[in-house]
Amino acid sequence: MSNLTLHIDSPVLTYEEFGRRTGMSIHLIRKMVSEGRLPIVPKRKPKDTPFINMLALSRAASEQQFTL
Repeated sequence: MSNLTLHIDSPVLTYEEFGRRTGMSIHLIRKMVSEGRLPIVPKRKPKDTPFINMLALSRAASEQQFTL
């Protein structure tokens, strides 16, 4: 069994910052969010700024099986 240690400098990111860090376009990020492929923090009001939930994304990635 191996241990995994992740450093997450921010628990949430705006679409713009997530795009800057990953090289993804805002259009692709919005599409992935609408398809449920990127988790967001639930918005309290429709006009609230959406944020990518980096903790949920990291958790989902760590639970996947990888074979090298």
